[in-house]
Order: sequence, then structure tokens, then C-alpha cells
Amino acid sequence: MRRMLVACLIGLLAAMPLTAACATEIGVILAGNRSQFWQVLADGIRKAASELGVKITIRGPNEDDPKAIQENLQVRMIESMLERKVDGLILAPMPVAAPGTPPRIPVPLLLLDRESNDYTAPLVATDNFAAGRSAAQTLRGKLRRGARIGVFRVAPDLQATTARENGFVAAAKELGFEVVMQTHLGYDIRGMQTAAASALASQTRKLDAVFTPHDLSTFGVLRAISGLPKDRRPLHVGFDYWPSFEPSLRAGELHAIVVQQPFNMGYQALHELLRSMKAKDAPRSISVGTLVITAARLDDADVRAELARYEKSAAAPSR
Repeated sequence: MRRMLVACLIGLLAAMPLTAACATEIGVILAGNRSQFWQVLADGIRKAASELGVKITIRGPNEDDPKAIQENLQVRMIESMLERKVDGLILAPMPVAAPGTPPRIPVPLLLLDRESNDYTAPLVATDNFAAGRSAAQTLRGKLRRGARIGVFRVAPDLQATTARENGFVAAAKELGFEVVMQTHLGYDIRGMQTAAASALASQTRKLDAVFTPHDLSTFGVLRAISGLPKDRRPLHVGFDYWPSFEPSLRAGELHAIVVQQPFNMGYQALHELLRSMKAKDAPRSISVGTLVITAARLDDADVRAELARYEKSAAAPSR
């Protein structure tokens, strides 16, 4: 009888999913913790973790703190996760500053949101170049050929926003627009508005439209544009979403905004990493779609469903 019980117990354990049988813990290291993009993305990871029965630990440096890159804070977070002996790692990589060295990651790794020059792994992310192109397409029929366009870039070492910026520039030129200004704003949210206001003031002729490639730059440039005389204000195409952007869309202060689907991104990333760990094969890269939102689309059902996630987002991941 005892032998039968033991055999049944062994069979039951063998049939249990990997997540329950092995008490799996996944480390998640994001590239920020204040932006609602990261908060909503973390909500998607938490939802997947609840379904899969795995433990997750989420960390992320302040994205508006220049020291985060200079002092390699993310590298130290990775090292801390590995010391915890996590079973897998999901990483939204930040650049490794010299003389830093990216740590060797001996556990299954999946990159999130952006590629990296320092880490090689499959990627779950938006097709950022295509998303930048779709941002420029919102200006089709709104501006004449030869219209003067400005692009506010973030930083040359941030691959996700650089791809969006490049996609926007490529499509704008195909539409016959002239890109006359490209300015880097940097990582510091407090300096973005000042840098944007300075760049706008330096233009002796009015810009017809500008593009901003993420939520922090969209916020800073919105405020900078509001300081211009009304007849000097360009159309503004933004990227990513804060609830405070909705009134700006309805009022025409934002012409359009491209919204990623961070909840779905985080949700799919954890599911894919756990699938690959259970199957003992490599994770697959996954492209996550975007929504292009104008004032006319704000009340569409799919738009309201996505934007509602930002209203419900949890507190930022702990540092």
C-alpha cells in the first residue's frame, strides 16, 4: 500500500506544472519605475505571474535620474537578482556605462521593450521603427509638401526611442516634409522642457509639426509648446500615454499619439519565458502592436480598454 502511495505521489508531482513543482522565481528588471508605461507593464507581468503561480521580484532605477546610467545601477540590480538565485530573468536593458562590464547571466534571459548592445537574448517589444513611421503618417493630408518638421530625440544610446525617431524621420521625408530640426533632450525629465523650449525658440521660422518619442519627452515638449504664442505652435505627435494627455488630445494640443500596449508586453514576456523554461528551449521574440490615437478615436472601444489600464495601474515597482 505504501509503495502504491509513493508511486501515486511521484506521478502527481511529475504531472504538476513547472511553476508549482519547482517554486520558480523570476527576476524582472525594468529601465524605470516612475513612468506609467513601466507601471502598466509591471501590472501585466503580475497578472501572468498570478496565472502561472510563480514568484516575481520587480526592480527598476529611476528613469529620470542621470546617475542611473552613470553609476550602472541596473548592473547592480542584475547582480543582486543573480545572488538571489532567480530561475530566470526578464530585462529591459539600460546602457552599461564605461568602465562598467555587463554581468554574465547564467539563467534563461528574455529582453523586454528594447534591444541591447550589452546583452544578447530574444526580445518582446514594439516594432519601434514601424511605430515611428505610423506616427509620421498621422500628418498625411494635414501638412503641405515641404512642411518644416522637428524631431525631439532622447539620447543616442537608447535604442527603442532612436528606432522610433528614425522611423518617423524616414516616413516624414517620404511624405515630402523637410526635417529641419533634430534635438536630443537627454534623460533628465527636469531638463527636457528647458531643452525643448530652447530648441523651439532657436527656430526663426515656425515649425509645422514636432515628434516626441516617449511619455517623458511628450510631457516636457507639451509644456514647452504651451509657452509659445498660439500662432507659433506646431502640431505635436507624441508617443506613449499618461492620463493627463487625454485633455491635450481633445483640445488639439496633441495632434496624435502612438500608444504601446505595455500590459500585453509584460504579460506575454512572462508567459513566453516560462514556456521556454518548461520546454527547455530558447524563448521566442514577440512583436507587440500599437494604437494610433487621435481625438476622433478617443472614445473607440479598443482605445478606451487600453487607456483604462493606465487609470488602474499599481504603484511603481520598488527600487
